[in-house]
Amino acid sequence: MIVLQVNNLKKTFGEHTLFSEVQFTLNQGDKVGLVGANGSGKSTLLKCIAGQLVPDLGEVTLSTGIRAGYLEQLPDLNEDISVWDAVMQSFAPIILMREQMQQLQQQIALGGKDVDGLLQRYADVIEAYERADGYACEAKARKILIGLGFSLDMMSRRISSFSGGELTRLNLARLLAFEPEVLLLDEPTNHLDIGSVEWLESFLCAYRGTILVVAHDRRFLDQVTTRILDLKQGQVKSYPGNYSKMLELRAVEDVSQRRSYEKQQQEIACQEEYIRRFRAGIKAKQARGRQLQLDRLERLENINDDKTIGSWTFQLKETSGDEVLVIDNLSKSFDQNQLFRHLNLLVRQGERLALLGTNGSGKSTLLNIIMGNLSADFGSVKIGSRVTIGYFSQHHESLNPDNSVLDEIIYSTDITVGEARNVLGRMLFHGDDVYKKVAHLSGGEKSRLALLKLYLSRPNFLILDEPTNHLDIDSRETVESMLINYPGTILFVSHDRYFIDRIAMNIAVIGEEGLKTYLGNYSDNQVNLVWQKPVEAQNKNTDSRSNAQQFRLQKKEEQRIQRRMEKELEQLEKDIQILEQRQDQLHEQLSDETVFADMNIVPILSTELQEIETRLQVLYQDWADQAEHLHDLVSQSNDLTNHNA
Repeated sequence: MIVLQVNNLKKTFGEHTLFSEVQFTLNQGDKVGLVGANGSGKSTLLKCIAGQLVPDLGEVTLSTGIRAGYLEQLPDLNEDISVWDAVMQSFAPIILMREQMQQLQQQIALGGKDVDGLLQRYADVIEAYERADGYACEAKARKILIGLGFSLDMMSRRISSFSGGELTRLNLARLLAFEPEVLLLDEPTNHLDIGSVEWLESFLCAYRGTILVVAHDRRFLDQVTTRILDLKQGQVKSYPGNYSKMLELRAVEDVSQRRSYEKQQQEIACQEEYIRRFRAGIKAKQARGRQLQLDRLERLENINDDKTIGSWTFQLKETSGDEVLVIDNLSKSFDQNQLFRHLNLLVRQGERLALLGTNGSGKSTLLNIIMGNLSADFGSVKIGSRVTIGYFSQHHESLNPDNSVLDEIIYSTDITVGEARNVLGRMLFHGDDVYKKVAHLSGGEKSRLALLKLYLSRPNFLILDEPTNHLDIDSRETVESMLINYPGTILFVSHDRYFIDRIAMNIAVIGEEGLKTYLGNYSDNQVNLVWQKPVEAQNKNTDSRSNAQQFRLQKKEEQRIQRRMEKELEQLEKDIQILEQRQDQLHEQLSDETVFADMNIVPILSTELQEIETRLQVLYQDWADQAEHLHDLVSQSNDLTNHNA
């Protein structure tokens, strides 16, 4: 069933046409990714579909009874309310039905002539409430908030205390709780750590409605989408399958288009040679005819692939010593918040290490301590012999906003204007782009420029804090190409799993109790990552404990957690059993004709039954979650035991 139609959409800003003749349909259950370069018009197209912008031409049609949900459509929040209350507002129709049920119960309790009518209305509201899954809305809200990284403590905090990134996550939670038939998402993985991104992927894969999502996270697109809309040069083209499938199909198209272009160029060259030879001779009439054919010919365009311009080669100023970075027993806290403690790490020459962790775990703080921008509470950081550091910050402090792009490169290096334009082209700055003021660049353009400056400074140790933030897919692939060819050492923070897989040799996960290192990239360690056995020896980790000792400590901790979870599960089962027994009693009483005829007792029993059913829904969900977690823990523990047997 078609739920949304986009027909012949066009949008311009001034003399610049972002897109035109855009048309596609979304069917019920479709999960569609919208991709394209930064500035191609993806967000604008999404806003036109959501009704936030008016297109110059065309129309967007939602089928009858279909609701579209978009973040900017959400009502403004009262900053004095809690996170929990904000998300519960998304269940406003259900809350209203609860109020109606309470009012009807009170009216029924008063008796009167219209009791039968009130009972019928009460039954109708109860039916609608159950159809809307009203008993489960608290469980849904809690599941969404926890999935997006909100702790129980955060749920009770006032909205006014949250940062911009936290508010973005909160609004995403509100939208998911609203559960519209058509979900419109613009970069939903922004401000999410890897755990929350993977939870969101699972949530969206199971989502019963239709999804249209703008994203630059290639792994996210592969996991969630079943169709891709590619917005390129103002036109939208649809591809079946996920992002990787689109790349395969587009590669085939590119080969075919390039061959057609080359064949046409050969034909044009032959015709032009014929015209040149015979335009003044006996075959002049035929030559003029061929010229007319050439003039009318629809010229094919060649494939313009900016990503293939040039190649990345590096020559370091000097090679560092073997031990590039040594961190010993490092601890850091802010006020009462302990970020990490007893952190140990050794980074060797040529290693590419991805630093992972949840939001707020201290990844950027650690990089700032390494750079000397912050001091640690305890422990030491030692930079190795002959190490020269190139540091990339999310805030681009290394850029002068008054410079042009070209001047920023020339003033910071000893290369010529021609060489500067060449390397800028490799980093996707083309034509007049090089004359833009740094202050006028987008976030992605600033990131590309800052990374290029690092490349040209030729350090032997790169420290990168979220280098793919604000970058579109083409830019990410360009940066990946640069870093893959880099011969030095890299320590980087990123939430882009695709990027991590391409760059990292090893990964390190930071937490309150220190840091665990794993051989291989993210995909090598994705399954139960937090429970995987840390890599100890192989001259990569400074932790002096033996493998056997580390294994025993980990098993002991797992057993402690398992015992606690089993007790909690047992208590949940007892609570459920007690409530189910009372639920059966109430059903039996309400089925008794004598009791049902008593208008004083029926509302009381009905209210108690409703409260019990609401509580049971919450307990059922809690039990299911706890049982699943316990099963996973036992399986992981067995796998670990077998691995070390």
